[in-house]
Amino acid sequence: MSNQGLSRRTVLFSAAGMAATVPGLATMPSDARDTWTTDDAFEAYVKMRGSFSTEPLYWWYKSITYGQMGREIKPLVALELAAFSQYELNSDGTVTATTREVGYFLSLDNGEVLGTWRNPYTGKLIEMGHIKGGPRQLLITPDGLRGVGGLPEGSKFDLSFRPPFVVADHVYIMEEAHGTIVSVTRNENGDEVTRDFQTDEFTTFSAPLAEVVDASLPTAPSTRFAFHNMLG
Repeated sequence: MSNQGLSRRTVLFSAAGMAATVPGLATMPSDARDTWTTDDAFEAYVKMRGSFSTEPLYWWYKSITYGQMGREIKPLVALELAAFSQYELNSDGTVTATTREVGYFLSLDNGEVLGTWRNPYTGKLIEMGHIKGGPRQLLITPDGLRGVGGLPEGSKFDLSFRPPFVVADHVYIMEEAHGTIVSVTRNENGDEVTRDFQTDEFTTFSAPLAEVVDASLPTAPSTRFAFHNMLG
């Protein structure tokens, strides 16, 4: 079989799932801890953030939302969210991700789903609007990630990732996003209103080096730690 005109990224994607039986499949050297090429970094980022397979991926996270007035910071609500995504390799070597997500705001006191919540700054009782997002499409390139479909009109953001680095046989990649997210919410009268939220997000992905450089694996499940700063 000839592979003329195919990048290593394309070969990796095409052979995912059967690579263990394909001799000579290109792979990043396991000791390439400080010599990541642009392609290596991109492949690591896709594997740790998503996959080079079209099989659905599932992940979830838990977080706490804090409010800040002046120098005072206080916890407000908890959030649990589950996301579902699929990744597809494009002819130019980029990757398109289609994502969906659902989430619920929870009480910090007992973990129950919140139907209403009293804003400690205004004293107003708010009917909680839980999260149901997608499908959204994101284009992943060696320069970063951008939204290409399904985002609320007027939303825009820039997302980039930094070169991988290795500590104690784990790969770490840092990602940051800055932009405006348009959200439809309800005011105190129950009417729908559109608000622009300025967001800054910083996320660190970590995964075992052996899984990241193993060309027989289309994905390298990662642990994520994220900090989101949102102003509205």
